[in-house]
Amino acid sequence: MRPLSKFKSSRMIVALMALCVVLVSQGCGGFRLLNRDKTVLGAHPVMITPCGWKLENKFGGPVKDEQSGKIYQKHSCGETIVTIKDEELAVNGKSYGKFAKETDSIKVDGGRVFVNGKEVQAVTDTAFAESGR
Repeated sequence: MRPLSKFKSSRMIVALMALCVVLVSQGCGGFRLLNRDKTVLGAHPVMITPCGWKLENKFGGPVKDEQSGKIYQKHSCGETIVTIKDEELAVNGKSYGKFAKETDSIKVDGGRVFVNGKEVQAVTDTAFAESGR
């Protein structure tokens, strides 16, 4: 067997160290390679990009409405909050209307909202609509 040259072995060590740093930081949530988050709210697949760098800002699951007592779905990641209430989609307080199908997919990409791959525009600001103004 022929021994590795010093140049090849030092490159291999640097590559292994870089791989270790990426793997460790992925587990800590400090660096996420793709910077996106996927979940399912009810039957709706949701993908948020960019999601933000800290996982402590992340929440997802059913929430009980204090006024009506109904349960709705909410997922937040970074500064993006996706809410599905009575099959109506809201992102960051803006309503994007009702879903056509129970399994419509949602993608939030840098402030743009897509349902089943097609970009949709906000219908109304839900905070404004709920205040009754």
